[in-house]
Amino acid sequence: PGGTGLLFRRLNCNVLGQDAEGHAFEVDAVLNDVSAAVFFEVKAAWIREETVLSDDPDAFLNEIRSKYGFLTTSEDRPKGVAQLARSIGAFVRHEWTGPGGEYANATQIYPVLTVFDVRMAAPGCGHFLDGEFRNLLGAVPVGIHVHPLIIMTISDLEHLVSGVESLSLQEFLRAYSAADPDRMSSVHNFIAGSKY
Repeated sequence: PGGTGLLFRRLNCNVLGQDAEGHAFEVDAVLNDVSAAVFFEVKAAWIREETVLSDDPDAFLNEIRSKYGFLTTSEDRPKGVAQLARSIGAFVRHEWTGPGGEYANATQIYPVLTVFDVRMAAPGCGHFLDGEFRNLLGAVPVGIHVHPLIIMTISDLEHLVSGVESLSLQEFLRAYSAADPDRMSSVHNFIAGSKY
C-alpha cells in the first residue's frame, strides 16, 4: 500500500534515520499503521552448507551471526537483526520517529527479517535470532511493545500474496506473533495450519 500526493503513505522503503549519537541507518521498509509499525530488513545471504553439516554447533551459529547479525570477531558490518536493533532502538528511545515523525504514535513494533535462504525457516532459527536481536536492542521503555523477531522467507511472502485475496499483513503478523511467541516454528508452518 502506498499513497501519492497528500494521501497517507503506509509503506515507505529505504527509510533513512539517525540515532542520538549521530550514527546513520537505513531501514529497508517500514509499514505504518499509526499505532503499530513493521520494520523490515531484507537479506539475500545464504548459509554455507558445511556449517550446517559441521559437528560443531558453534560453526552453524556463528555462520548465522555473520550473515544475519553481528559477529564480534568479524570485521564485517552488522547485518539483519543488528540493523533492526539499531533502527528500532533509536525509535523506542525516542531518538528518531521517522523522517517526518510519522511513526511517533506507534506502540506496537514488529521486527521482520525477510530472507531468501529457506533454511532460515528451520525450527529454532527465529528463537535464536530473536535472542541476538534482544541483546543488541537493550531495554524497551514501558508503553512500547517490541514483538519477538519474525523471520519471513521470500517464498512465505509470495505464498501470502498469491494465496490471500485480501491480505492485511499486520493482521497476519499479529496472528503469527500470538500463535508462536517463542518463535520456535516457522512462518511457513503457521501459514499451513491457519486461514492464511
